[in-house]
Amino acid sequence: MIEEGLAKLGEVKELLIAYGDNAMDTQRWEEALARWARMKRAHPREQYPYKKAVEAANKTGDELATVRAFASFRKQFGLPEPDPITWRLLGAMSSKIKKKRRVCFVTHAGFSGHGKYLYLFFLKYKSHYGIDVCWITESVDDYELLSASGLPVIYWDMRPQKADYLLQTDLAIYTSHEPIPSGGGIHQACLSGAIKVQLWHGIPAKSVGYGEFLNWSDINEFARYAYDACGYDHVIIESENISATYRFAFPCSTLHPMGGCRTDVLLRSQLFEDREVWMGAKQLPPTLTDKKLILYAPTYRERSQNIKPFIDELQELIGCIENQDEFVLAIKPHPAFVTETCLNLKTFAQGKKNTIIIDGLEDIYPWAACADYLVTDYSSVYYDFLITQKPIVFFRPDVDLYDAKRTRVQYPFEAAHEPGPVIIKAEEIISAILESESEKWRVNRAALAEKFHALPHDGMVTKRVADFVVSLLRV
Repeated sequence: MIEEGLAKLGEVKELLIAYGDNAMDTQRWEEALARWARMKRAHPREQYPYKKAVEAANKTGDELATVRAFASFRKQFGLPEPDPITWRLLGAMSSKIKKKRRVCFVTHAGFSGHGKYLYLFFLKYKSHYGIDVCWITESVDDYELLSASGLPVIYWDMRPQKADYLLQTDLAIYTSHEPIPSGGGIHQACLSGAIKVQLWHGIPAKSVGYGEFLNWSDINEFARYAYDACGYDHVIIESENISATYRFAFPCSTLHPMGGCRTDVLLRSQLFEDREVWMGAKQLPPTLTDKKLILYAPTYRERSQNIKPFIDELQELIGCIENQDEFVLAIKPHPAFVTETCLNLKTFAQGKKNTIIIDGLEDIYPWAACADYLVTDYSSVYYDFLITQKPIVFFRPDVDLYDAKRTRVQYPFEAAHEPGPVIIKAEEIISAILESESEKWRVNRAALAEKFHALPHDGMVTKRVADFVVSLLRV
């Protein structure tokens, strides 16, 4: 009868609800999913079919289908507002529940950075360390990547079983801020009783953490983010020489100058033979025999910044390299820049020779290991690239606009040992590349590498960090 009514009256909301509920009541879960999908198409702003689709997918036992259903709800409506009582109860449980010898990596999106390499290292030597390891993500792409590879991963969708898993976690590792959100975020309450280790995602090239939040005008936003910055027990930093910046960013944490896990990749000679390094890569660097690879890695621009000067010079840069016989340009945009501007940079390279556009969410470090030169602007990626001793050029076409929005950090020893030439026009790129190879810049790079990165530079940082993390476990 419901089908007849739909045929006569069209996609009436009440009939579609009854149609889906009928399949749910009779436990025909796959059919229910199809019916809820139909209602979503007809009434995309109605929450009911999205919620019921999550329930039906969960009943099928298909974890990927459940993750996709929840992600669909989340994309359309955001995370549901947490009940303050639920938050407090989970927080209290986290401090009481018996912990397991478990380490969880808490991330947003993108399988990369220090966390990626420490996670893979722990999995490789799991039996040696005797620990349980899992990657927690809000990204369906990351979930699919890791689950398809048979690696332990959880997509955070607030089901009780996942809360229980986190409640029993003894140590959580982070690589960015995890502020208490206005919606969702129950996982933070579940992990409030865990030891918290912050790896951060790069030597700060601009004001970050608590020090940055002090400049904000909204007390509510300040409280959410500052509470997070004060919540880490330990922070792994690259060198004692930059501890003052990290201490201002994380004022309540113990700092440990041990180096950065991802820099190990830059020193690996077996780079292309290591499957773990390239896991999730959408493309590999070309094999170049007669050309050199220039990696261009511009940083994030604030949403309110005028990006036209940057885009104009980026197109000029592509044009300058197009007819060069010696170089190939690989452009790796900042992931947040791509998602926020919705720019498809690949259109800039269409029909152009010698230009590669790397996906914004791609792990830049394997590419950096293959690059002959790094060109960047204000990005912290240059600090890590120093360890390779390869030439660096700074291309800053919008320096005044950028500085008006963010406070750049300059370390005292950095000013004394500038690592490479600075240009503001794309037409200067070739001469700057050639100049960057001079002895003056080589000596400066070597001096800065020792300042920014704890010795020894032996490609074993990840092992040392892993040993330290395991020593913190309470079980």
